[in-house]
Amino acid sequence: MTAKGSGAFNTTDPFVQITFTFGDGQAWPARDEHYVQIDNLSYSRPAIYVSATGNDGNDGKSVERSFKTIQKAIDVATAGDIIMVGAGEYSNNYGLASFHKSGKPAAWIVLRNLPGQKPVLRSTGWNCLKIGRGDRKNISSEPATAYIEIRGLTLRGYDKEIEQKYKDKIGKIEGETNGNGISIDGRFQHNKPHHVRIADCEVYEFPGGGISVIHGDRVSIENNHVYENCHWTVFAGSGISIYQPFNFEANTNGYRMLVRSNTAHDNFCTQPWVETGALSDGNGLIFDDYRNLQNQSTNGVYS
Repeated sequence: MTAKGSGAFNTTDPFVQITFTFGDGQAWPARDEHYVQIDNLSYSRPAIYVSATGNDGNDGKSVERSFKTIQKAIDVATAGDIIMVGAGEYSNNYGLASFHKSGKPAAWIVLRNLPGQKPVLRSTGWNCLKIGRGDRKNISSEPATAYIEIRGLTLRGYDKEIEQKYKDKIGKIEGETNGNGISIDGRFQHNKPHHVRIADCEVYEFPGGGISVIHGDRVSIENNHVYENCHWTVFAGSGISIYQPFNFEANTNGYRMLVRSNTAHDNFCTQPWVETGALSDGNGLIFDDYRNLQNQSTNGVYS
């Protein structure tokens, strides 16, 4: 497909129009059931930049003035911002970064790689990247964490180092041997996460789960490579897991949890599940308890 016509892009214009025209005697016959789909189209504000050689004392508004940590960029981002992460390794022992704010329906907050570069995110905490608020002792009443996209990142756990560095924690409830790659967790929020997209990421060698969604809705997990996770967890994790989704809206006419075009392999558990004392799960992909019958869930049957 080639562009035809002329025009100029003005960053101050409030709308962007895209037009498709089919004609000239070559239109597709209706009986062939062809369709045109426009996906992942966004009109966003200028980026916030993160670099392994940056400084959190900078303003993050250019590559030369990059922040050093992803958390700093998330903290200053507002609806419509794209956080661009440059090459290098980003690590933290307590979970690399958490989202505690939301985008808007037409202005998502995006965390992604700087085009052409491969940042590697590492953490020995419970979650390398987390979307969600609250904990078991402090249930959050803050607005939902929503309209968030994570794209084009490489997340690598410490599976290969467990026996050397954390051997005394194997089989116990410790973050170093149970940590997840990307976690969307709404269990401890009155207003649960929704409208989250995870795409084009590589998630591997986490002792816990790869990509996990608990009590979320309108989540898309697309074109990710998820492998060699779950080997040391006592929580029966899986490569890609969606557990007890909630009904953000009463829509029964279409799919709202989309998991497509991913590759998941070599995700398996070697430690007994803490609930039963026996091996369990370690799936490539699991859709679990959509009727919300377990753990006193009040989400109701997912529509």
